[in-house]
Amino acid sequence: MYLNKLIVLLLALTSHFAFSSPKNLSEDWTQTFKIQDDILNEQSAYQKITIFKNRSLGKILMIDNIVQYSEKDEFIYHEMISHVPLMIHPNPKRILIIGGGDGPCIREAIKHPSIEEVIVIELDGRVVDLCKQNFSNLANGAFEDRRVHLLIDDGYNYLKKTNYTFDVIIVNSTDPLGPARSLFHKHFFSLCKNALTSEGILVCQAGSPITQLAVLKNSLKLKKELFDSSFCYFAPAPSQLGGIKAFTISFKSETKNFLDHKRIQKRYKDIEGQLKYYNPKIHKNSFETPKYLEQELQAISD
Repeated sequence: MYLNKLIVLLLALTSHFAFSSPKNLSEDWTQTFKIQDDILNEQSAYQKITIFKNRSLGKILMIDNIVQYSEKDEFIYHEMISHVPLMIHPNPKRILIIGGGDGPCIREAIKHPSIEEVIVIELDGRVVDLCKQNFSNLANGAFEDRRVHLLIDDGYNYLKKTNYTFDVIIVNSTDPLGPARSLFHKHFFSLCKNALTSEGILVCQAGSPITQLAVLKNSLKLKKELFDSSFCYFAPAPSQLGGIKAFTISFKSETKNFLDHKRIQKRYKDIEGQLKYYNPKIHKNSFETPKYLEQELQAISD
């Protein structure tokens, strides 16, 4: 067994291929990427960080052998996790981003003129350092914005001790397989609710409905128990296993027609020229549940 693994590793290195085998996402589904340049592999105090370049996708960020995003498609994920709640909220001023140390989520949030303060919580300082060195083009100067305050801390612990309240909380976490496990528990979601203003909104990444359906169902179930209302929406994720990303969005109080097209269209015009994927039609359609998921998720609502 050891010899077979060694042979596979040597073949991968000599052929310039990287193999990702996230067994906790799928036991029999892997990804393969051809490496164009040298690979960066570092074990931080919390997780394994891997960065390499692919000719088609550009630089790719992996955490614990799981693809987070590529330069080619990252804007889809980051625009959808950020702009959907920020367009819905009547007047977002202070927001909290948990797990935003790489930069792109901050980049999207500060495009909204109403934003006065963004507090970013990142557990792993090496993620910040390595992404500044390798993905500075994606952050696009976001860390230098006067409204942005970065704290190296655990999101769970931060929420337990903070006295701040937020209009929008964005949980841009990794998958619930390592240090991010605590960010998928009911008590964490309860802390988020307590830290929201009366019209506050919580949005979380909830894995792929293809490879992590249990994660999505459990996350949505817990939020429906805590919040006035909770829904899920979807976006393409070409470089990630499964190809589709799910998000949950939860409202502390009544939703007040969160799909109000006229209001969203008006606010969209303020930042339209800065966006590459999000638009009001995509916003509306992202809440359409694919038919194969309807029955699975309907059981949670009943």
